[in-house]
Amino acid sequence: LTLFEDCGTAFTSQLPESIDISNDCGLSFSPTYSLPIITYQAEVSQLCPSSLDSSECNNGPYPGVYMHVWQDTITLPGPCDSWVFSYSSCCRNTSNNLVGNTSDYYWESVLNSTTSPCNTSALITSQPIPYYCVNQPVVYNFGVYEPDGDSLVYSLINALTGVGTFAPYQAGFSGASPINGISIDPSTGEITFTPSTVGNFVFAGLLEEFDSNG
Repeated sequence: LTLFEDCGTAFTSQLPESIDISNDCGLSFSPTYSLPIITYQAEVSQLCPSSLDSSECNNGPYPGVYMHVWQDTITLPGPCDSWVFSYSSCCRNTSNNLVGNTSDYYWESVLNSTTSPCNTSALITSQPIPYYCVNQPVVYNFGVYEPDGDSLVYSLINALTGVGTFAPYQAGFSGASPINGISIDPSTGEITFTPSTVGNFVFAGLLEEFDSNG
């Protein structure tokens, strides 16, 4: 579990974090699992090295971001299509494309361990929470590395506040269009847009992996 946090409003502790685990095969397993923290408050602010000392993480004026990582090895009781590992917490910052201060956020990862028991998940390597300049064309890529050589398909989807519960979007915005004029290449995941206003924008991406058997 990797979490990126705004240093200006940071409250995450070094305590373990719980994820929810479910399956649709009727296999008996604990619905929650506590992960120990392995990385705490690693600063990953998108600033020049000379400005890092002036980030919010260091009580300065510039935007700062912490990365936290919780990790463990989980032994499942049997193969299933599908296992769902999910995480939910509070709170989102106020944004330009969601209604009000949408307090909860939720995301999930689905494992098909019957279809592909030895799969290695794709790894996202790009800079988190990027900042861009108004009226400057943006090309953003998740920088995904897929060690198995499987095919990947990318799309923009509705942000979630809970299981099956969509975040409320302001008029003119949606999961597929969280920023005006945005587009995503389904094969490469490359996102392009030109920001026209200053603000925070929430978007959610779906990454699907397909082996040689589809």
